[in-house]
Amino acid sequence: MREPAGGTLQGLNIVLLLVDAAFCGLCWWQWTKWTEWTKQRRLVTLGWLAFFLAPFVLYLYPLRTTLGDAGSDSAGAGFGMFFALQTLIVLAPRALALLPGVARAATVTKFLFPSSAVPGWLLVAVTPLYALFLLLVLLIPYQVTGSGFFVMALGGFLAAAYLVTKTALDLRGPVDREVITRTLGKIRTGYYIAMGVGALFLLVGLAELVDQLDMKPLTVVNLVGIALANIWILTLVGTDNLVANLEAGKHIDGFTAPPVSGPPPSPS
Repeated sequence: MREPAGGTLQGLNIVLLLVDAAFCGLCWWQWTKWTEWTKQRRLVTLGWLAFFLAPFVLYLYPLRTTLGDAGSDSAGAGFGMFFALQTLIVLAPRALALLPGVARAATVTKFLFPSSAVPGWLLVAVTPLYALFLLLVLLIPYQVTGSGFFVMALGGFLAAAYLVTKTALDLRGPVDREVITRTLGKIRTGYYIAMGVGALFLLVGLAELVDQLDMKPLTVVNLVGIALANIWILTLVGTDNLVANLEAGKHIDGFTAPPVSGPPPSPS
């Protein structure tokens, strides 16, 4: 006899909670070792990979198979759709945090290495892939609810992705920090407005989805918190790794950046 689907789902959530708690503990532990930056970076990066990929690996488990004989009829199909949406709710915040996290990490790195083309090209390469991934993530709840709010949310996020790509194309070559500041200043307002519109309509659409699935309203708050946490964490991990690799290339190739002045503003 197969175990109940609810028990399996609860077990997966407990495993995810343990992974999150372990990564949180790792971050607090490594925070006290900031002077050992090389070791700290590697451990935090490995911890983040486990934290980020664990839900994608765990939800490969076919939850519908836990229904037993009921999994072969129309009720089983309904449960399968519920499990698919549950999977989406867990994975979507991590997916939606990719572009903002990478954008912030690349922007910070560009200020530290203004002569490097890597941060700009990174954004140029990642943004189109992110747009396709975002379309896939939002298409499922849109088809379930039929809510146009998901379409408007997609429009907002894609507009922000377009602005990031346009700016990245202007920052591919060696520039000084004043040029970086002016270039980012041109799209800063539009970027925040586009992201805000996308986030607002996404929240409304998620509220409808939660209502239709008879979930707790706190679920939406949790989704927002998870997305923000993933953005901040990815900014840290991405910046550390970009800086480490660019610094290594600087020593290997004998590259010396031209002198620049002015403190870098906060990333967009």
